[in-house]
Amino acid sequence: MKVSAGESPFILEDEDYLLKYKFELRDAVERAKLKPHSLFKGYNIRLAKRIQQSVDVLSSISKATGGKVAAKKGVWTFSNDWFMSRVMRQELDVEAPQFAESL
Repeated sequence: MKVSAGESPFILEDEDYLLKYKFELRDAVERAKLKPHSLFKGYNIRLAKRIQQSVDVLSSISKATGGKVAAKKGVWTFSNDWFMSRVMRQELDVEAPQFAESL
C-alpha cells in the first residue's frame, strides 16, 4: 500500500534527518499501513520510571504499535532512543547493541 496522494504533501521531508538516521519517513508510513499495530506485537513493554517522555504517551505508542505494557522484572531493556527509532522506522531490530541498556 502506497502513501495516498492526499497524505503525500504532509509527509516530512528532512534531509538532515535522512542523513542522520538513514531512512525515509515515507517508507516507515508505508510499512505501518501494510502491517498496522504489528511492530511490537507479541512483546511485553516495560516503561521505566526514569524515562524522560510521559509514561502515558509512551504507553499509548506501545499499545498502538501492538505491544503490551508490562511490569515484569528481568526483561530486556532498551533506551528511549532505541524505542522511538524503531517506531519511527517501523522496523524492529532487537540486535541493535548500541541501543540496549542493562537493568
